[in-house]
Amino acid sequence: MSVGGDINYVIVKGSAVDQGAVYFATLTGNPTNPVYDANTGKYSTFYEVENPVRLINEYQKDLKWNEFTSTGKIVYRPIEELSLTALGSLRTYNNNNGTFATRNYDDIHDGQVWREAMYNESKTLELYGQYSKAIKQHDFSILGGYSYNDFEEQNFNLYNYNYPTDALGYAKPGLGMALKEGLASMDGHKFMNKLISFFGRVNYNYDEKYLFSGSLRYEGSSKFGKNHQWGLFYAASGAWRISQEKFMRNVKFVNELKLKVGYGVTGIEPTNPYQSHLRYAFGDPVLINGQWVRTVAPTENANPDLKWEEKHELNIGLDFALFKNRLSGSIDYYRRETRDLLYTYNVPVPPNLASTTLANVGTVENSGVEAVLSGLVVNNRDWKLNLTANFSYNTNKLKKLSNEKYQRDFLELGSTGAPVQKSTHLVKEGGAIGNFYGWKSIGMTESGEWVIEGGEYGDNSSRTVLGNGIPTMRAGFTAALSYKNFDLTVSLRGAFDYQILNQYRMLYETFEKGTQFNYPKTLLDKVYGQYVRKSPAYVSYYIENGDYVKIDNVTLGYNFKLKSSVIQNLRVYLSGLNLYTFTGYKGVDPRSTLTD
Repeated sequence: MSVGGDINYVIVKGSAVDQGAVYFATLTGNPTNPVYDANTGKYSTFYEVENPVRLINEYQKDLKWNEFTSTGKIVYRPIEELSLTALGSLRTYNNNNGTFATRNYDDIHDGQVWREAMYNESKTLELYGQYSKAIKQHDFSILGGYSYNDFEEQNFNLYNYNYPTDALGYAKPGLGMALKEGLASMDGHKFMNKLISFFGRVNYNYDEKYLFSGSLRYEGSSKFGKNHQWGLFYAASGAWRISQEKFMRNVKFVNELKLKVGYGVTGIEPTNPYQSHLRYAFGDPVLINGQWVRTVAPTENANPDLKWEEKHELNIGLDFALFKNRLSGSIDYYRRETRDLLYTYNVPVPPNLASTTLANVGTVENSGVEAVLSGLVVNNRDWKLNLTANFSYNTNKLKKLSNEKYQRDFLELGSTGAPVQKSTHLVKEGGAIGNFYGWKSIGMTESGEWVIEGGEYGDNSSRTVLGNGIPTMRAGFTAALSYKNFDLTVSLRGAFDYQILNQYRMLYETFEKGTQFNYPKTLLDKVYGQYVRKSPAYVSYYIENGDYVKIDNVTLGYNFKLKSSVIQNLRVYLSGLNLYTFTGYKGVDPRSTLTD
């Protein structure tokens, strides 16, 4: 029997400014405006734009969080081939954030305070056994077990303003007069959920040529309706090591050649619990018989049939290594279909209590190819050069959005923000996820009005697909070069065949704002032979190609070989991150619009 465990405790403290507000104020404010008023010595007030220096100096946000993790493991072997394992873990997370904006932060409030505290706890128990046996050319193992996870989280936050002094910062949040006047806000939440799993797995290997793996998982989650809390998920995969066959013995340049195929179904939980229940929300107080009464009303109907989203995935691939493993890589094709996707649907009232119901209806398909290639190009006494490249290609399609009970013709998503106030994306059955949907501009009148293909701006029947915000292709490249004790590594990566809505250009490429704003230099460009002078508009002219290649990392190092009995090796290096981006996009960073 063996017993082990570990304990980790992490404490992190930091501070921050309101980065979004500071960046936006810096970007849009007239850079010639003085930071301070020459007469009063106070911060200057800019027209419709914040003073970025005031935002930095008069705003304090302190962050503190800690995480405690402990695990314990017991392994018992009654016989050599069988191991029985019990694993338990406890993870707790706390954060306690305080933010104070001084009385000089803006011209509306005499100081503002935000406080936030959050705690969550996750307890896990796993019990499993594994039996492994090798009989001549047959090698197999069987694993089966049980898993239990209990998660709980609670949060509290408040906001108050109008303080008599800046001296106490956020330490006395109750001093703000907004609380006395009933204008402060407080909120919080508490929830818990449980996840239970029974699982099993079989691995089989015959003569290092034919490999098979199969697994079953029966999972239950408290997040789902009572009719479908449990789901059965499975996976099977096989591989043929062609390089181990007799007919490959004389093919000396092939070290590894393996064909593999797999199919599996996994379950996906929703992020939030309690969504299968009838949910209520409190509204604003109303005056009834001289007393204020808090109103409450249903906001979403119960759905006892709420169930797991399911990801069905097929993978076919080839792994190879050639020329004494100097060249290696893999290529994989996948087809992934996610079924029973959750979305909110409008339903009639009555018979329903609320106007919306969360239901499993949608189906989305993704398919593509992923490839990796690595080569040791140079390998001698002094020089080594290793090159690695990866590439992926992916397309997607919304296959299903409605069924007999719940119907939607499309999903209208995203927003341009004020003052344009248009949705940016529309998804229909048979269409791709991520399509920009708006008005295709083909010209401009002398008076500065957009000319739209097929109709007029603002007319929904004139909208069309303008591009897609999800890259079809991604790629990466790393070169690692060493000469004696020196080493140099350069890493690149990029994304291709996608578009970005440049919201800054869309909102500010107009003379409408006057001289109080900082405009993009593209304002001086002619648009279809004219200057843009009218109100901002969501048109294809502002949909730009987002393709980019980024120098992600460059590291130069030197390794000292020392004869000291204390230090045998010492490495000194200089490293740079995010050094340069090659792109035609006119915004700040095309990668900032993507989720990796």
